[in-house]
Amino acid sequence: VGLLHHYQKEKAIFDILKSLDSYKVEWNIEIEKGIFEAEDEQGFKLIEDQRETVINSCNNNVVLISGLAGTGKTTISRALLKIYKNYRIGCCALSAKAAQRITEATGFPASTIHRMLGWNGNGFNYCYENPLPYDVILIDEGSMINVPVFYSLLSAIKEGSKVIICGDD
Repeated sequence: VGLLHHYQKEKAIFDILKSLDSYKVEWNIEIEKGIFEAEDEQGFKLIEDQRETVINSCNNNVVLISGLAGTGKTTISRALLKIYKNYRIGCCALSAKAAQRITEATGFPASTIHRMLGWNGNGFNYCYENPLPYDVILIDEGSMINVPVFYSLLSAIKEGSKVIICGDD
């Protein structure tokens, strides 16, 4: 049992994710080269499951990477960001501490969701009418984001962008 407006926002989130995933984009990427760069920087090879996940993730515009701590979510994220490094990448998390962790772990700059969306005290500067300028967006700690903020973030992502959501289930 829940409130109707929560249900409507959750359904809208689902619809946005379906729409983003269904958009067809021809990415000019080098999967093996990106994996090699990530492995080289990290100093270890991806295990076969991680490699498969990275390769399969390149086939969809919306990717969900979930698992408990220590299962390799950050390792997979780094490899994916390396594969798409020639595109405009935006990384964000709900908290500043999590955003800082993204930057440390991947080498890509990250911010809070509110900073990425341009919170101005009355609302967000980036929205459906004024989408974010990124081709690839990594959202970390996805399970921590509440429905209104998650809806605002997804609404501001332009069609054709790749969305990578990481977090605990």
